Amino acid sequence: MASYAEVARVRVLVPLTRHLHYKPKAQVQRRYEAMGRELAYIQKSKPGRVAALAKHGWDEQRLQVLFALNSFYQCYLGPLHASGRSESSSLGRNHPIMHGTLHFDGRHAREVTEAAKDLFGIARLLDIENFWLALNTCNDVIFQIFQKLRNEGLVGNGEEGS
Repeated sequence: MASYAEVARVRVLVPLTRHLHYKPKAQVQRRYEAMGRELAYIQKSKPGRVAALAKHGWDEQRLQVLFALNSFYQCYLGPLHASGRSESSSLGRNHPIMHGTLHFDGRHAREVTEAAKDLFGIARLLDIENFWLALNTCNDVIFQIFQKLRNEGLVGNGEEGS
């Protein structure tokens, strides 16, 4: 039977990275694997923390999907999205920039913004906050999920486990 990490990789990460060149695809994959290793460490060192998440619907499979989306955004889409985000700046919109084979202009900004909106839409359907896609570590993600559960009154301060 395949692990949750493998299922998330095949069903989420592979389709997202299918058309990427080798280097960015490898970078996304390495980040995803690192987040999985961090989760395994947290499961061993603080098992109550992960169990408390699972009790509220954040099981390992759902976390692995979040890690796949986070890795894709952090390593690939996020930097491109940042390059086209400024509505007021004419640099890159009115004055195109060439960097290697990339062409940063108004069209690029629109396309990347649409791609980011689509990814955020997927995240929203999965009850994933957009800013979770920009978090740096598995531990940061887990902390923010607990914050959300606390704000919704679903967990108390001591429920994180050890």
